[in-house]
Amino acid sequence: MMDRGRGKKNLLVVGIVILVGIGSVPVMLNLMGSASDDTEPVSTPTLETTDVPAGIFGSPVDGVARFADMVLGYKLEYPEGWTLSGTGNEGEGVVMSILSPDGLIIVDISRRFPPPKVPEIDHETHLRGYGQAILDMAAFDSPGFEATLAEIRSMEDGTLAFVTRYAISGDSLLAGDILVVIRPQSDGELPFGDEAFVVRSVAPTAAYLARNQELQTVIRGFALIDSDEGLPGI
Repeated sequence: MMDRGRGKKNLLVVGIVILVGIGSVPVMLNLMGSASDDTEPVSTPTLETTDVPAGIFGSPVDGVARFADMVLGYKLEYPEGWTLSGTGNEGEGVVMSILSPDGLIIVDISRRFPPPKVPEIDHETHLRGYGQAILDMAAFDSPGFEATLAEIRSMEDGTLAFVTRYAISGDSLLAGDILVVIRPQSDGELPFGDEAFVVRSVAPTAAYLARNQELQTVIRGFALIDSDEGLPGI
């Protein structure tokens, strides 16, 4: 009778170990692969009227706010309860930051001026090369940086974008997304040639996975607009 009882206890322990081992696999797959669209959204507080910065328009979609910068020519969407922090910068560098309510997730929008495209290559090749240069710089700045699923995608308006996800291992376990778009300029339109925008998110891995549905609202909600379009109908 004692041997049979021990056998049942041993089977129970083995079963728990197997379940724990299996349970850790999806977390790693979600980090380095595509995040599941079934992630439960985390509720966020509703913005008070006094908290709404200039430039946000009423949204027909519940829980989503919209912003447009008519000077630099871009617009974005983000969950209500997240915070916009403009830098006032109209040159090169970070022009806008979006923060999650708990402050753990930051999305920076940067304006850059990439090297001029040579006539012999097409726009997609130019974009892919510049996107890879962004990743190379990130890897140089952050040992442990590893990008995955880097590809060219067509945004809703037809604009091509270089997109990837990444993880940073080491002392801090971080994860995020990078989206790069290039807006070709006519000769003499800008003194620096083509204009690029880089949208980069960063968060502790746990926060990135927990709030990924909200975060993708920001990443996918970025788009270029013409300054002479007037206020977007959003």
